Amino acid sequence: MVQAQVTHEDIRLWMTACITPVIAAFGVWIAYQQHRIQKYRLIYDVSARRLCIFNASRQLIIAGCSDANTTDESLFAFQASTVEGPYLFRDNTVRYLEELEQRFKQMLKLKDEIADHSEGQSVELNRMKSELRIIRESMRSELKTLRREFKPYLDLSAI
Repeated sequence: MVQAQVTHEDIRLWMTACITPVIAAFGVWIAYQQHRIQKYRLIYDVSARRLCIFNASRQLIIAGCSDANTTDESLFAFQASTVEGPYLFRDNTVRYLEELEQRFKQMLKLKDEIADHSEGQSVELNRMKSELRIIRESMRSELKTLRREFKPYLDLSAI
């Protein structure tokens, strides 16, 4: 009978063979954790960008409710903030943002035309003032629509 003698070299080889899969498993675990972190980071980044567009839309609506704040600067700030909209929202929300922008542009146009026709009380001037008043009134009720339109994108309760 030959007895196998265990040497230090055998123990070292056996330990190396056992530790290699442990290190590999640890590496897989780290990679999985990084994947999870990146997934939540993406959700955070998208949500932050959507919230920025929501706030820009809210500011445009508020500006549209006040004659003093219905300015080109308000429109430019909205346009700059919502340029990413088509990449972050579905088509119906993008259309809503475009409609909001068009209404604000119409308000600016009417405001300029009223300023140009400020002399006298012509029928055309009264029509433009009436049209501006109607658009402004619709803007006053727009915050509720804005909330409803953005709710699916800003509701993070499912995460």
